[in-house]
Amino acid sequence: DTVKVKLLNSLASAYVSADMFDEALNEAGNALDVAGRLNDRKYIALAYHNLGNAYRGKSDHERALEFYNKSLAIRLQLGDPKSIAVTYAHLGSLYRQKGDFYMSKKFQLMALEIRDKLGDKKEIIGSLNALGNAHTELGQYTEAMSYFLKALKLAESTGDLIDLASLYNNIGRLHNLRLDNKNALDCYRKALEYNLKSGNRKWIATNLNNIGTIYDKKGDTLSALDH
Repeated sequence: DTVKVKLLNSLASAYVSADMFDEALNEAGNALDVAGRLNDRKYIALAYHNLGNAYRGKSDHERALEFYNKSLAIRLQLGDPKSIAVTYAHLGSLYRQKGDFYMSKKFQLMALEIRDKLGDKKEIIGSLNALGNAHTELGQYTEAMSYFLKALKLAESTGDLIDLASLYNNIGRLHNLRLDNKNALDCYRKALEYNLKSGNRKWIATNLNNIGTIYDKKGDTLSALDH
């Protein structure tokens, strides 16, 4: 049954990644039933977390918050810092989605504090990137750039193509908001280059659209149409 609950949670997570949120809710609900019968609090917390992810994907913010908080309560009792940081980070993402950027920043900082102690570069990059986004939304561009550049330095040391693409895209957006077309374009091109290398088709389309928008702003209609 432990194998079954692991599989059900993995399926729920995979469905969330594929934007199949109703299927994710179904599998996470099944995982919760099995974990409840086993009285395995670690997997109950994971099932709650996956339910939160699925409801967040469906933009049902209140249900997502309810399940993230249920997951967090158990994880705090169990005292597993890595999973606590994951829930804090997801709460930060939820609040960003809700447009509450101060709360988003608060939870991302809590996640970063734990991740710094654990020393997991991939997770630290994620938190720094999220904090850069929160500060961008708040119009705090200097602070945003500081977080993005810290994350970029780490991402260059790990060589993770997805992280590098995401960061260059976000830095490009920041330059764009500052009306710095040249640097925005350079960053969007770098993001596109990394996404082409990793085959990340969903984001390739976004990068091309961003590049086209910059050319359009510059009045370069032919180049905009090329993209």
